[in-house]
Amino acid sequence: MFSMRRHAKFIKRFKSVSCLFTASVLFPMQLSAAVSDYDALIIEARGGNSAPLLRYLEDQGKKSALTPNQVADWLQVSSWVDNNDKATIAIWQQYRGKMDVPARGKVAAARAYRNQKSWDDSLAIWESVLQEEPDNADVRTGWIMTLADARYNQQALTEANKWARAHPGADSDALLAYVYHSQNKNWDALLVASQAVDVDPGNKNAKSTLLSALAANRIAEPALELTEEVPTSDPVKRRLALDAAAEKVRSSYTTARNEEERFLVADKALARYDQLLTAWKDDPAAQSDVRRARIDRMGA
Repeated sequence: MFSMRRHAKFIKRFKSVSCLFTASVLFPMQLSAAVSDYDALIIEARGGNSAPLLRYLEDQGKKSALTPNQVADWLQVSSWVDNNDKATIAIWQQYRGKMDVPARGKVAAARAYRNQKSWDDSLAIWESVLQEEPDNADVRTGWIMTLADARYNQQALTEANKWARAHPGADSDALLAYVYHSQNKNWDALLVASQAVDVDPGNKNAKSTLLSALAANRIAEPALELTEEVPTSDPVKRRLALDAAAEKVRSSYTTARNEEERFLVADKALARYDQLLTAWKDDPAAQSDVRRARIDRMGA
């Protein structure tokens, strides 16, 4: 379900068409020009250009009072912008005591606090939303993941197991694997993540969690193969590629191999290092990996 980057990324699942409140819900027949403009800004934000809507809401908030749904829109769209957690939190702090912000806005604030590692602030909001929507799977998941991040280990494990029993499936298994991984119980995480993929081989969350569990257990080659299916940062891909090459070097020295087999495996490892060095040598961001590859290559 989740990559081990806090986050992120799982956390943006509310960017569906049904999540943003549009003014046309309030005014189904007689749309004023202002209402139509607002709807157009929301549609544009859904398409990836959030800046116009964010500017509009900021300006409008200075002129007159925003509605709770507009504040929720502002929080939600602000949370879609990369590295914008502090701005999202500032919006939340401005309005939290003035109105009852709809749950989707609270979720955006909880995620922003979580990304900033303000665990208790995040947990307080998650728990508030759970009182409103106790069966919301995304909210329950966000809460349990934040418990795990905050090192409330026993509570996180208890709640993840309880949720998995009540709602069996790949997503629940992936959540449990995340909790195990956060506690460095990496073999438990691998077992449950593998189970999640078996239950639903096409589940992207399960695949992402399995990739993290494989990497944590230094099972690099299968993890590297999964990066073809799971969005993965370049630094993580490079680390996995180096780990996989190092595995080839180590395997060449196993006592079960004869000398000819050892040379064959070592030659494959050397060829792989040459490929990696050629691909990375001109990338400024990869220079530490280049140095590691050169050192590891000498061992082959």
